[in-house]
Amino acid sequence: MVRWFLFLVMVVSLRMPQSVHAQGQVEFEYLLVSIYPEYDRPEVLVIFQATMPASAPLPEQMSLRIPKDALDLQLAYPGTNGLDTLPYTTAAEGDWLRINFRPATNEIHWEYYDPHLLKAKQQRNFEFTWLGDYPVKSLAFEVLQPVNATQVKITPNLGSGRLGDNGLTFYSAMIGSLQAGTTFNLNLNYQKPDDSLVVSPDTITTKQPAAQASTGQFVFNDFSPWLLGLLGVALIGGGVVWYWQSGRARNTKPRHHRRGATLGEENQEGVTEGVYCHQCGKRATGGDVFCRSCGTKLRL
Repeated sequence: MVRWFLFLVMVVSLRMPQSVHAQGQVEFEYLLVSIYPEYDRPEVLVIFQATMPASAPLPEQMSLRIPKDALDLQLAYPGTNGLDTLPYTTAAEGDWLRINFRPATNEIHWEYYDPHLLKAKQQRNFEFTWLGDYPVKSLAFEVLQPVNATQVKITPNLGSGRLGDNGLTFYSAMIGSLQAGTTFNLNLNYQKPDDSLVVSPDTITTKQPAAQASTGQFVFNDFSPWLLGLLGVALIGGGVVWYWQSGRARNTKPRHHRRGATLGEENQEGVTEGVYCHQCGKRATGGDVFCRSCGTKLRL
């Protein structure tokens, strides 16, 4: 019995380090870094889209580093209606800010604005650094050429650029795999004569779970208050007309005839109009049952 107990203790002790090691083994199967200088703000918009292996268990805790003076950090994961916010905590670490969070899915999205875009007259320069917080199996970069920018130079070389459907030029390339702790730098230089942005801040809309409506589409939510108001006015107007018509009907409804005068209206003298004796043709007066001339019973 003691030997079995010692055997179980040995098995558990051997497996515990393996479990802890497996839980801490985080790897990005794919990481895309998008760099958009002077996009909708004078700074550089940096967007990360990372995917961990779907077959691997989610780690209990993850930690990433970004520049300590980064602006408007957003951390999210794909939800049912777009990106859902992922809660996090931060801690300063030298020139960097460490983000601590618990992933909700194997896909992570984080972005921020980097204020380190150097401007010297028309010359622009930006340096990006990946600190290698986790190993990356496939690292890719995408750089957007700003409006009116010329003499674009990117190190490492991301190709000659391609024209997107929106008329903007993108430079992209697959870098490959990187081990954890390996630092990777990307440098961007270009000439720009003005401070124009790719997208005007006035056209930026907040993110929504439902689908956005494009130009020219009829949006019911925008017009529903007007439609409901018009419907209410129509119902009130219809009720007023119905009440007025029903009042007229009551005022013009024929009065009940006295017995014996159902075949004609009575005039002011009490003579029934249109009631005649079928035997002699004599006109009867109101209330007559028999003809006053021949005595024949009237057909009332």
